[in-house]
This record gives sequence, C-alpha cells and structure tokens, in this order.
Amino acid sequence: MKLIAIAHRAEAQAFLKSRHLALKPEAFAFDGLYYSTEHNLALLLTGEGVQSATEKLAALCGAKHNKIQEIINLGVAGILENSPQFELGGVKEIRTAYHDLGHKMEFKSFSTSSQTSPFHLCDIVTSSKRALKKKDCEELLPFAPLVDRETWAIGSVANRFQIPFRSLKVLSDKVYEADQGGSLEVCRLIKDQAPLWSQQLLAAFDKIVPLEKEAHSNNPENKKELLKDNTLLDFIEKSTTFHVTTSQKRKVKSLWDILLSQSMNEKALMTELKDSTLTPLASEKGTPKSKTSKLIERLENLISPFKTDFHKLLEKETKALNEARCKIVFSNQFETDSIDLNFTIRKPKDVFKLQKAIEKTDFTTIQNLLNGQWDSKEMSPSCDDKA
Repeated sequence: MKLIAIAHRAEAQAFLKSRHLALKPEAFAFDGLYYSTEHNLALLLTGEGVQSATEKLAALCGAKHNKIQEIINLGVAGILENSPQFELGGVKEIRTAYHDLGHKMEFKSFSTSSQTSPFHLCDIVTSSKRALKKKDCEELLPFAPLVDRETWAIGSVANRFQIPFRSLKVLSDKVYEADQGGSLEVCRLIKDQAPLWSQQLLAAFDKIVPLEKEAHSNNPENKKELLKDNTLLDFIEKSTTFHVTTSQKRKVKSLWDILLSQSMNEKALMTELKDSTLTPLASEKGTPKSKTSKLIERLENLISPFKTDFHKLLEKETKALNEARCKIVFSNQFETDSIDLNFTIRKPKDVFKLQKAIEKTDFTTIQNLLNGQWDSKEMSPSCDDKA
C-alpha cells in the first residue's frame, strides 16, 4: 500500500474528490484517514507542524507498517531563494529535509528515496514557526532553498519504520518578500490558492505514481493518450492565433496537466476545448499574446469554475462601489457576510458620490452571495468527459 501524507484538507481536496482515486473514509483511532480499495492507496491528513505530523503518522505506521510500502508527502512550501528556478506555482521534489528548531538546527536530516524525478530535486527546511519573516529567510537559506512545516517529521517517522518516502511541494509564497505583505496576507493567499494547488499536487502525484483510471484500465490506446500531455501546447504553438511566451508555456503546461487529471479521456477533452475555447478565441479581436492570456484565464475557469463565477458575480454586484473608488473589505476567506467600506472624503461632492454608489448597490444580494445562496451552473462552462 502507498500512503499519501498531506497536512491540510484544503491541500487534499482534489484527491478526496477524485472519482478515479475513489478514496473513502477509513475507521481509525482519529479522523483524517482515507483508503481506496481499488488502488490499495491510503491518504492521511497529518495536521500542520512537526508534532501533529509525527504523532499521526507514527500511530498509523505502528498499526499498519507491514502494509505500507511507500510514504508520499505532498503539500506547499515557501521559497527562500530569490532565483528564476523557483517560481510560484512550480512543483519541486524534495531530496533532503532539515529541521529548524527556532534557536538552532536539528542535527539529524532525512533524505528521500528519490534518485531521479520528472521534477527538479532540491532540499527543504522544516520550520518550527508558522509565519516567517525576511530575517528567518536569511537564517534558513544556507541550508535549503525551500521551507515548510512537515517534511522533516514525515522523513523522521519513515526512517524509524524503515519505509521509503518521497515528497512533492507546490511553491506557494516568497518568504524573502514576507515583510512586504505581512504574514496574515500570505496565509490568506495560500488559502485562496489551495484548490488550484491541490489540483497541481494531484497532477504531480499522477506523474510519479501512475494509477490507471477506470475507463482506461483495459484500453492500451487510451493509456497512450494519457501520456501525451503536450497536446494543447503543441496545438497553440503551431497556431497563428496564439503567441506563447516562456512563462505562458509553463502555465499552459501546468493547467493542461491539471485538466488531464480531471478528465477521463484526453481526446474528448481536447475536442471540448476546441469547441468551447480555442475556436471562439480565433475569431475574437486582439493580439496573439493577449489571446494566449485569455486562454490561460479560461483554462483556470475550467479547473475551478465555482471560484471564478463567485468572484465574477461579486465584482458585478460591487461595481458601483468600485467605480466610486470605495475600498471593499470582506472577512477572511468570506467566513462571514460582513462588509467593511473604506472611503476617503476630500471634497463635499465625494459624499454625494459615495451616497449614489451605496444607493446603486444591493447589499442583500451581496450577502446572499457570501452565504452561498447562488447557482453557478448557468455561468460555468462545462468540460465534462463525453467519451
């Protein structure tokens, strides 16, 4: 059995929702364990930090160590090194994990079983602190270019039970810029991007642990199709409609990987994209580069239509306030339906402008949106498998 170890449910959501993985809750001493009979695959939500990850993983390994063949740690990591090879949203595979105790570095380090990888191999420091500042970055960078909260703990337990382990990380934030936005802003950014990063982790997992999907299990041609993950990129590079920069190429490749992991059939997915996105874009006005930007935006919408539609509706309902340059502040992750308005009055006519904007704004509709009382089905484009 292979065991996936992920800290948070938000990072694991793509795995738990995946039909082809078919993970179901498994009874254990605590919540957070899932198992797929079809693939002999388990997933454990370890919780954040060294202590929680150590306790939960050690308990599971103690109970099932004779069944666990490999532990695969997945999650997000902060970037310590200001370098072009470490870009937000990129995926890295970990080679060695170190542990920062806060006042000193732990003597022991743990290496993964990864010798070769489709991803760039690099080291990581597991920090005892949750929110890091630029000063912390300067202290940790001599040891590794990345930082997280659990990898060292996973390696420690895996080493104790003599189980091979690997670790993949999506790069979530630039720690060397942490002082510019504040730790709270970084945490909000990470939470907001969690659905997309979870999909990226699933796509990365599929690359290192290929699992047959239901509709492909007995069809060699379909298996061959899944391996050709550059179909979309090949299409737009040959097309005169689009111009793809290096950064856009990486983005399209990443989004295509995610869409492939969601779809049961690559050919059907490509046909759907041509009909719903590529052909309409060809007839629209704009430069080839701007059309590529629109394509990327629409691909992101296909991956997470709920989030995209929600923000579009919210933007529509707050248009009058935005045009009046009234800053709208919502609660963290829209946890409540409260709305704060910040507006600067310099002249008497500014009061009139604000009054008009408030009159044009339906706050009941906005609060209904924040409470989930809306239907995204009519707005969201479909990319379902039609094979």
